[in-house]
Amino acid sequence: PGNEGRGYVERRLLRRAAGVGRLSDPGAAGPPPRLCEAAPDVLVAGAGVSGLAAAEAAAREGARVLLLSRCGAPGGALRWEIAPVSLPEAGIAALGFEAAAALAARVSALPGVTVLPGAPAIGWYEEGLCAASRPGELWVVRPKALVVATGARETPSLFPGCDLPGVMPASGARRLMHRDGARPGRRAVVAGSTEHLYAAVRDLLFSGVAVSAAVDARSPEEVSASRGAAW
Repeated sequence: PGNEGRGYVERRLLRRAAGVGRLSDPGAAGPPPRLCEAAPDVLVAGAGVSGLAAAEAAAREGARVLLLSRCGAPGGALRWEIAPVSLPEAGIAALGFEAAAALAARVSALPGVTVLPGAPAIGWYEEGLCAASRPGELWVVRPKALVVATGARETPSLFPGCDLPGVMPASGARRLMHRDGARPGRRAVVAGSTEHLYAAVRDLLFSGVAVSAAVDARSPEEVSASRGAAW
């Protein structure tokens, strides 16, 4: 009997380690999200610099604008930029995070602009319907016009060990430092093929991380031609 009991416990532990278990109670997930509907003149998916500029331009023409921000506040990647930036069309020149806050505040205050923070667009469907989701809410939006301004996504390089802890895209390291206040490590090697490589090196040094090497995959001519093009 003792061996049988021990075998039962071992089987339970093995099933749990293998990811085999019981389905949770469907009712334990809580109530379904509240359905919200909107029909703006313009829907802007993405609240970075481009999305904010599009929302501002549409609102100044008298359009009713719904602006979807995946993050908790508009501004996109500029929210964790610490270097001076210039946004000539917006008439703003300041440190990156200050410029993001200023532009977001100006656009959010415009008549006819509604900002939904923490609400990424999750699909564009037939008959001009867009869905967006945020905690406790599912938005069904039927705009007259759609602007997609969801920004760019880094493509990580593939190499042996690229999935190990401590290997991360530059944007992730910068978010850790400037949004979350966490240093990503003590020593780093930075590799890339855009001007954001050097912004990452600058931010790492600023945060007290020793940079052993910066590897730029571009030719010297390409580096010289694109210098200063990060913002």
